[in-house]
Amino acid sequence: MRAGSRGVGRRRRVALVLAVAMTHGACDATPGPPTTSAPSPSIDATQLPVDSIADPGTGPSPTPGPSAGTPVEGDLAGYWRVQESADAAAPVALVGSLGRQTFAVYRIEPTCGDEPCASLRVTVLLPSYSARIREYTLTRRGRRYATADTARDAGPCLTPGGASVPGGARISERTSIWLETVARAGTAVTTVELRGEIVLAGDPTASGDAAGCEPWATRYALSGSPTGAPQDGGVEPPPTIAPAAADLVPRPEIRLAVKGATVDWFPVTGRTVQGLLASVAAGGLKACGRISYEWYRGDTRPSGCMSTDWKTFKVIAAYQSGGACRLDVTRITAAYVVRLPRWTSPARVPAPLAKWWRATVTFIRDHEAGHVAIGLRWVKKLPGLLDGKACPKLESIMGSWAAGLQKAQEAYDADEYEAAWPPAPAGY
Repeated sequence: MRAGSRGVGRRRRVALVLAVAMTHGACDATPGPPTTSAPSPSIDATQLPVDSIADPGTGPSPTPGPSAGTPVEGDLAGYWRVQESADAAAPVALVGSLGRQTFAVYRIEPTCGDEPCASLRVTVLLPSYSARIREYTLTRRGRRYATADTARDAGPCLTPGGASVPGGARISERTSIWLETVARAGTAVTTVELRGEIVLAGDPTASGDAAGCEPWATRYALSGSPTGAPQDGGVEPPPTIAPAAADLVPRPEIRLAVKGATVDWFPVTGRTVQGLLASVAAGGLKACGRISYEWYRGDTRPSGCMSTDWKTFKVIAAYQSGGACRLDVTRITAAYVVRLPRWTSPARVPAPLAKWWRATVTFIRDHEAGHVAIGLRWVKKLPGLLDGKACPKLESIMGSWAAGLQKAQEAYDADEYEAAWPPAPAGY
């Protein structure tokens, strides 16, 4: 009986160590079984303008701290160029993983004819006005406007050692804005500018708990000055070539397969290259999360992704006659899911745009197929690494294996992210 009880206890420990090892190796840790994922390259910066650090002399006051001024009445309606500055005390690994824009354009629309109003609608755009980042409604509270705590997609958490765990926390967000009189240093000039703050908080998910994460909160100070409205309204500019009726074809219904994986699709819409790319970026962010490589400096919204879930992991602790414990591998398999964009609207589109879209989706699919192939090769190695090894070595073997897999996937991305995307048709 004692020997039997001892064997059961060891088997439970094996399972626990496995879960911890695989969680640390995850790129996309959603609640449930240990999971890994690899992002596809973000939208090509030559096709979809992305944020960059602007010259502080041309934008709002640099690096604002928490405002100590008094809110004033005034008109918030219009476009504002806004700097979002993270709390200097926030951990660098956390702030880097959140993937916030440093500069953005806020389009503010009152819900009444004359301010102050009961509420405001805010659309946050890229500095180029080319795509929406987020939208929300703020309710008036005195001279300030604020949102309630709003749930967002999963985000990062931090381990006790300071490492970021993507997908390790459920994120909530609260935003408040107001107008404030600002005196310029060294002059008698005062201006009315936008001020505010964004408070982000993370509550660890199951994978975050497994990695040892604690709840966290950080603040972003907002500082903004008025900016002009774009001539085209800031969202999906019309094509420069008006398509003739004969140029329109049915929107392509693309069905693509990935060897060794199932394909899941997220919807995108648009009538132009720019509109489609903006929709892919938004849909990829929702379906896959953000790209979190430290070396990557492009748009962090992926165009697709691959995730890995353990299908079977039958590894038991086998005790020999002398009392030694050895790992006995029965079966190890993994299931792969590739997430790709599917164009769902409008029904008829310009023929050059349809041709470009087919090439673009195939390009994204081919990239993700490479991630699947790497995963299949590495999982195939695992039984040989574990079978017959001493039970206490499970954790170190799994840790080394997971680190090697992550390194291989990251090296693949570093090479692939340099590849040229299919050229967009001129004028669309």
